[in-house]
Amino acid sequence: MLSSSENKTYKLNFVWRLSKKAVSDSFKKNKDFIKSTTFQAGEHENVRFFFTLYPNGNKEEKSDSAWIYLNILNDKDNIEADLYFFIDGSSNEAAHLEHNFNGSGNKGIDLILHNELPESKDKGFLLKCEGTLFIDPFNKWYLDNKQLKGRKKDLKIAVSKRVIKVHECLLESISSVFKTINDCEKTNPLKITGFKYDIVKTAIDYYYGIDKIGILNLEKLISTLSFVDKYEMNELKVTFPLWF
Repeated sequence: MLSSSENKTYKLNFVWRLSKKAVSDSFKKNKDFIKSTTFQAGEHENVRFFFTLYPNGNKEEKSDSAWIYLNILNDKDNIEADLYFFIDGSSNEAAHLEHNFNGSGNKGIDLILHNELPESKDKGFLLKCEGTLFIDPFNKWYLDNKQLKGRKKDLKIAVSKRVIKVHECLLESISSVFKTINDCEKTNPLKITGFKYDIVKTAIDYYYGIDKIGILNLEKLISTLSFVDKYEMNELKVTFPLWF
């Protein structure tokens, strides 16, 4: 089910066969759910996960759609999930779940409206999930920054109509350029142009213990280096000679 590659990246390709009876019974009960098997993330013995499907959502206001949850069981690692869910036979686009876990937790997304479900066959439904789990321990930058403990991410960065939430004190500590811009503009969100969302997020994620630099293709590696160089993110910049 899970295959591992370099840099603690795990490709997930999961097919969950849901029996017609299990789905039918759950649809009749509010807040009822179906739980998958619990899996281990490759060689990471301390990282386990499972899925829960709520055919009627897990709250009254969500009762007209099915929700899918990823549940992470872990005590210390920083885990980023980037997963796509879809029901075989449905014409809908895949539901995208993107979330950072700091230890154990769960995250759910709206999978499909009831009136958009494909016609149930004798075999029930096939729920498919494809994507990646990035597993990394918190790095020294994050652990040594005691200012972050118990604090919410209080600054937003706007990139290509999307938003990245960060700790303002961390951003200013890793880049004198960001500190200067923030001191002068005092805007929230802070807008960044000239770079794609995934490039900016990859660079910032590094300081939260999520190192995806080694899995970038050459084009994205060069773009990330350009961003890091422009904003003088020197702690990250010195790692780039390793990849060229």
